[in-house]
Amino acid sequence: MERKEQISLAFGIVLGLAVFVRIIATKSLDALSIIGITIALFPYFLIRYIELRELRVVEKEFPNFLRDIASSSKAGMTLPYAIKSATYLDYSYLSSDVKKIYSQISWGIPFEEAILQFSKRRPSKHIQRSSSIIIEANRSGGEITKTLDAVAKFSRMMQDMEEELKGSMKTYTIIIYFSHMIFLGILIMLIKSLLEGISGLTGIMHMSNLGSFKELLFHMALIQGGFTGLVAGKVGEGSIYDGLKHSIVLIFLSYLIFKIGVGI
Repeated sequence: MERKEQISLAFGIVLGLAVFVRIIATKSLDALSIIGITIALFPYFLIRYIELRELRVVEKEFPNFLRDIASSSKAGMTLPYAIKSATYLDYSYLSSDVKKIYSQISWGIPFEEAILQFSKRRPSKHIQRSSSIIIEANRSGGEITKTLDAVAKFSRMMQDMEEELKGSMKTYTIIIYFSHMIFLGILIMLIKSLLEGISGLTGIMHMSNLGSFKELLFHMALIQGGFTGLVAGKVGEGSIYDGLKHSIVLIFLSYLIFKIGVGI
């Protein structure tokens, strides 16, 4: 775990404990507590989300890197010079890793060891799978140029298949959004039709109890929105960290609908 992740996690734990103490002291989960919980979780999830986006760019550029050094090798360059030529190309976030691989090779570290260390720095199933194939092919004495070219094509094909699968799962993300909106509609109808109707009957429900019920259902909607967003990210894009943006949207929609519908 990197230092920035450790700091954000420590901040979240401290703030989360403070919110927990406040909930115990006040014996209620009010809007301020909900905001505190959100602030406690947000930095860590945001950092992981940014790292995940960076890793996906690296995954996308890795086949291009393999293809380029394979092409340079076919043109007559040795492997170290082929990697050196790749350091002058733009691979976005992967460029720093390419330069590090070349630096390690120039200092006498074997190519397979440099690739192995790269796969450990970038914990991606695509990169680790491709790196394992390259390392084993290099150890067995296979022609490295053909191996790199084949791995580049295989990695690109697997990424295209994964993108196609994610595209087909977008439908389920939309369904999750609709289901949450239906859930909110049911809560609003419950408050407007049933609870407010019952409170109009003398002796059945006091207005203060109605306010408590409204607050309870409001908190339920916010919590449901947060976790539903994480599920939407996992289903639609493969990671709960991708669900952070969905959680923010659904929590905001829940607040807005309750604010307009029942005046929370």
